[in-house]
Amino acid sequence: MANDTNTTSHRHPFAKQSKRFVPHTGSKLGWRLVGYVTIALLCGICSSFAVYVGASSVLNDYFSRECVYCQRLEQDAQALQSYVTEKNISISDKQALDTWVKNAGYVALQIYREGMTVYDSNMSTDISSLKVSGGDMEKWQKTYPITFSDGEASAVFYYNASAQGRFIATILAIVLGFVVCILSLLLLMRRIVNYIRLLDHELSLLEGGELDHAISVKGNDELGSLAQSIDDMRLAIRQRLLEEQRMRNREYKLVTEMSHDLRSPLTALIGYLDILVLGKYAHKQDAQRYLQSSREKAYQLKELSDDLFDYVLKQHAGDADTCAPDTMPAEKSQKTLQSCQAVLTEILNEGILELESAQFNVVYEGLPANCTKQVTVNQSVLQRAFSNLFSNVVQHALRTEPVYIRCSCSDASAVVSIVNTPAPEIETTAGTGLGVASTAQLFSSCGWKLATTQDTQHYRATITIPF
Repeated sequence: MANDTNTTSHRHPFAKQSKRFVPHTGSKLGWRLVGYVTIALLCGICSSFAVYVGASSVLNDYFSRECVYCQRLEQDAQALQSYVTEKNISISDKQALDTWVKNAGYVALQIYREGMTVYDSNMSTDISSLKVSGGDMEKWQKTYPITFSDGEASAVFYYNASAQGRFIATILAIVLGFVVCILSLLLLMRRIVNYIRLLDHELSLLEGGELDHAISVKGNDELGSLAQSIDDMRLAIRQRLLEEQRMRNREYKLVTEMSHDLRSPLTALIGYLDILVLGKYAHKQDAQRYLQSSREKAYQLKELSDDLFDYVLKQHAGDADTCAPDTMPAEKSQKTLQSCQAVLTEILNEGILELESAQFNVVYEGLPANCTKQVTVNQSVLQRAFSNLFSNVVQHALRTEPVYIRCSCSDASAVVSIVNTPAPEIETTAGTGLGVASTAQLFSSCGWKLATTQDTQHYRATITIPF
């Protein structure tokens, strides 16, 4: 049970429970295809019947015309004479005559000699040796003289025009019915095929990375369900990518802000140590102050590095929810109620020392003595915030001009104003703005507000502390 609980708790936040595949007893798409095939077959059968009836009537009328009928009899007589002459057939050769009748198609043949019937294609027996009277058939039937190897005889041809018409009509009906069936099926399937092509095109767009293109969902059959599943997958992937991008941006912001926060006390620490090593202090008490400030900056660096290490461990352990990704753990530490006068005096004196160690002339005006308001503060966060401000002054201010630090107090708030003259190179060297943004966020976490303004003459940072 413990293993199951652990597995569930570490499930990806965007992972959805997979649907189990359940075979369908009835396929909507399958029944739809069966219906299409049935309709196509009915169309083919109906068209075949219509073609057969119409073609049979037309062809029968055509082949029954006297001119066509007589022309066919003439052709049969000529063909029989050529066949008899070529094969040297006698009048008693029933097998050869049957072969010609079979190959001629739709014709019956009777042969008469001296008033006697010597061959009839409708009879299976050889009657050439029998004396079967032909009656007066030769008188009212059109006969054609045929010369056999054993003498001359008269031939009578019977052309079955209706049989030939029905045969041709049957062939036309089958071919046309098949074509109509296929065309009907293609027309009925065109919508499904076009939808499949559309899905294929949209999948190629997804493959190319266009996750904002929605998948077309049509119908309530298996294809529609498949399209809906693909679109759900698209939305899940897009949401996951957006979340990953958001996390990367927040981590990038965190790293840049931390690098700025680390650089500020480190710069001050290097300045203090340079003063001590080079002996640029006037009195021994100043050296002690620089040593004390160096020690405080070192501890501040240690605290920042510990906070960063703690944050990375929590992120790696999957406990990032305990601390927002764009804030440091130190910002969530316990706040204390302190005197506004004492807090600002301590922090500003430390900043003044940093500026003076960087060869700046500082004009300082502290809070009036009657300002006894108390504020809820996070000491470490305020130290980081003011350290960033003073570090910006050291990097970008003109050292030949004084830095003005003025404090004022009212019933509603206290205001700290830091004014300096920007160095000429600041106009051509644009910063990222991350230092000011990070500092403003630090002040905001304490309920304070930072506002900055800049013109060609001065750069002003104003911190408002509400009571």
